[in-house]
Amino acid sequence: MFALGFLTVLLLGCAGSLKNYGYYTPDTEVTRLFESGKPSSLYLYYYCGPESSPTAILGVKKDYVLEERLWQKIDPNSESYKKLLEGMRNRTLQVGKSLTGYVLYDPDKAPVGIWYSVLEAMPVVHLLGEKIIEVIGPPSDLYERYEDKEMNLH
Repeated sequence: MFALGFLTVLLLGCAGSLKNYGYYTPDTEVTRLFESGKPSSLYLYYYCGPESSPTAILGVKKDYVLEERLWQKIDPNSESYKKLLEGMRNRTLQVGKSLTGYVLYDPDKAPVGIWYSVLEAMPVVHLLGEKIIEVIGPPSDLYERYEDKEMNLH
């Protein structure tokens, strides 16, 4: 009986701590948007990872504020943005992966942004305050992890 009570308290505690976290879903339109290289004016754009081959590109709806410490802002109409996309595509091809677009949602199921990365990158969307979000991107060594796996297969 004690174990059941303890488990119930533990689960309720975890559920309470997860209430500020959103989720994401793959989206073919978002994938097409990034693949086209023509950004939407609805978003402010950011990237994480090295500029030559970022691990993710993020678009945040303009009515939200992003906690930027993990992200670099980029002008989506610049040559730099086109180079980011090209570098990302080249790097994922080198490691045998493909890129996918996602819609990011807050805990109340409101769309807050879009995301472009490899499937395994799994963004974490955290609502810090009203219209203030933090998005935790993939690890900076994401591509190296794939190379390490391939080297271990040989």
